Amino acid sequence: MEKAQINYALIGASGIGSVHARILKKNKIFISSILGSSEKSSLSTTNNLNQIYKMDAKPYYSIDDLLESSSVNTVSLCVPNEMHFFYLKKLLNHKINILCEKPLFWNSNLSKKDFLESLEFLREHKNRSLFVNTSSKFYISQIKRYKSIKTFEFNFHTNGTNTYSNIGVDLMPHGLAMLLELVGRGEISLFEKKITKTEFSASFFYNDVKVKFFFSNKKNQKKIFSFKINEDFYERILFIDSSKCLNFFLKSNIHEKRIVIKDPFEIMIEEFLSYCKNQNENRKDSFEDDAFIMLNMIENLV
Repeated sequence: MEKAQINYALIGASGIGSVHARILKKNKIFISSILGSSEKSSLSTTNNLNQIYKMDAKPYYSIDDLLESSSVNTVSLCVPNEMHFFYLKKLLNHKINILCEKPLFWNSNLSKKDFLESLEFLREHKNRSLFVNTSSKFYISQIKRYKSIKTFEFNFHTNGTNTYSNIGVDLMPHGLAMLLELVGRGEISLFEKKITKTEFSASFFYNDVKVKFFFSNKKNQKKIFSFKINEDFYERILFIDSSKCLNFFLKSNIHEKRIVIKDPFEIMIEEFLSYCKNQNENRKDSFEDDAFIMLNMIENLV
């Protein structure tokens, strides 16, 4: 079967969208279209990325114009959370393959009923071809396999703009995706959370595994991504080499040397591209795992 040609668009190109562009270029995928929030921002961002990555992307600031005027069949969706569902509906109705930034969608004004109905709409959509960027699960898949897991702790300290419960909305998908990779489908019980303006912590049981999440979002703090499985501790180390390439390592108390790993985000995008190029043949999208994560967030954060 001949591989499908990918015509890629970036919806939301500042921030995490620019990271998508960098990894897509590394995979020899050049973005043909970029959608911004306004004519000015779209033109500025497109010109900037075209120059950096030697592309010839065309700027848009209307999703309808992009879908009508281009032959795009694959997108990265990198707009704010509350806009995800609006774009997901538009894109799925046009049979577009989607890699959506996490969470799948979120709006603090929605009730549990609204969330569940929206999730069911996506589940049942006849054109569903949808992945969510839960790339942190690939930290787990690149270390040793554990036969017995009693405890899991995950710490993530960032410099973003989220506050209060939005810190949990932003970072819980990472932890839940890692648990899913580590343990498989499980049931959350005895969920307790503590929230301040700059910190979000949660403790719960995932089946029989005792879990602790601690997230913080402060302007000038050191960024930390670390996790502990039983007594084994891992911390992500990032290093930019002389050629300006970003290298990933895990420092662990069970290894003398740092563990060299592949950028989990690259793995995520490569899996998505493989799915798209093979025209989804004999493969499913990642929706059921992504919906599982969403259901647990809805149950404990709404």
